[in-house]
Amino acid sequence: MPTLKPSQRPQLRRLGLLGVVLTAPLFQAVAHAACNSVGPVLPPAVANPAATQSADDQPADAQRSVIGLWHVCLYAGATVFDEGFDMFSAGGTEVLNDTIPPPLPPYSAGFICLGAFRSTGPGTYRLRHPFWTADQTGTLIGTGVFLEEITVDRGGNTYGGTFEAITYDLSGNTTSDTTGTLHAERVAP
Repeated sequence: MPTLKPSQRPQLRRLGLLGVVLTAPLFQAVAHAACNSVGPVLPPAVANPAATQSADDQPADAQRSVIGLWHVCLYAGATVFDEGFDMFSAGGTEVLNDTIPPPLPPYSAGFICLGAFRSTGPGTYRLRHPFWTADQTGTLIGTGVFLEEITVDRGGNTYGGTFEAITYDLSGNTTSDTTGTLHAERVAP
């Protein structure tokens, strides 16, 4: 790859920013789509023998595992409270790529946040997911936590449950406490 001269670097930066500006509306439209199915999923390039087994051939615990990637929507009544892609690992950690539907501030709960979960029974799990809160300028204004109780369906492709989202100011005083339901669909490879 050729080395850029210092005089060429600002032009390259402008082109990169132009590309971001032109493509951002495309990604924004996808990111803030309603909590519907993630759409058609392409088949894997290489066949996975385990994927060809029927649900009846797999152990019940494997069918009800939360491990993997999910498209999750949280509802406060009939309103979408939050949405994202949630990944649960075998080690008991969780990573949420949060799309934060509007009109929440752009830095209200972070975009990538982490949590921890544990099994509470067959196909049931408890999640604790702390996060930072900030105002529209990006200034830290507090913390929060999502507390979830979820149950994976027998087929292992959806889960549902309840959540509580509590936020605190920097002094530890509760600033909001929202409860609701959630629904997730597994994102298949």
